[in-house]
Amino acid sequence: GAYPDISVPSSAGATAVPGGSVSDSFVIQNTGTAGLNYSLSNSYVGALIPGGTWAQNDFTTFPGTGWTNSGWVASSGTARATGNAVTCTLTSPSFDTSGAALPVYLDFTQNYFARTGSWTMVEYYTGSAWVEIYYATASATADQHIELPVKSASTQVRFTAYTTRSQAQTAYWDIDNVVVSAENIPYTWLTFDSPTTGLVAGSGSNTINLTYNSVGLSEGVYESDITVSSDDPDEPSEVVHVTFTVSSGTVPEAPENISVVTATASAVNLGWNAVPGATIYHIYRSTEPYSGFTQIGTSETPEYEDTNVLTGNKYFYYITAE
Repeated sequence: GAYPDISVPSSAGATAVPGGSVSDSFVIQNTGTAGLNYSLSNSYVGALIPGGTWAQNDFTTFPGTGWTNSGWVASSGTARATGNAVTCTLTSPSFDTSGAALPVYLDFTQNYFARTGSWTMVEYYTGSAWVEIYYATASATADQHIELPVKSASTQVRFTAYTTRSQAQTAYWDIDNVVVSAENIPYTWLTFDSPTTGLVAGSGSNTINLTYNSVGLSEGVYESDITVSSDDPDEPSEVVHVTFTVSSGTVPEAPENISVVTATASAVNLGWNAVPGATIYHIYRSTEPYSGFTQIGTSETPEYEDTNVLTGNKYFYYITAE
């Protein structure tokens, strides 16, 4: 039967001055006889403003990994503090929020049924002291979104309730969906100027045009991975690793036409086109096509011999010029 057969370059890249932009492109080739349907997506390495989630607990497993508990009990998928003249304390493990660039928030859902003399309190540990950030004596069901102003390498959160009984009813405080997080602002420097879906005719090719924009970026090297998904039965997902250099000086372009010149059981010899102005090349390798790349060496010429290889392993490479 007739089948599509995709071929894409392993890497792409370009250089722009701060506040500028540059065009780039790569080619999707179909060496098969049937048409090749494809779609494109992009995943940045890192973020413009790093954020993340440092702690979360939905109490599916009670009291949660690393959490310390005194008096709380599991109750229909939540954590419950209850009893007559009882103090219950639930404390998270320590986590590091010191690298968060944006405000860190604690979110949780609750259902507090108050009785005379009962109260609920939330504190967080700043690295040196426990600080109260929430206190209630009246019944409450409102979801909470509370900033933790001080970021620390040893942040913790603590939920404490004192429950009482009056008029034949016992106070309780249910909490759930505890999350400590900060917003993650992704990069936006890569734009597809070509449609992100398409068809490559048998024995044909499509050019994918890109723009890299350095507005808002500091000088440095930025990376992303463009995934080309297709109906090629053997290679349904291929990755083009993109390197974008932002520099006010004259920076060499990314090397092109990276290829395996020779390969044996003990070595892989790589070659690529020389880049004008380049004084050194950095060679990166991974056993995965779109992640896990580490630098394995440098070369002053457009060639490199990788002697740390194992028979049967599949290796992926990309090269940068400096």
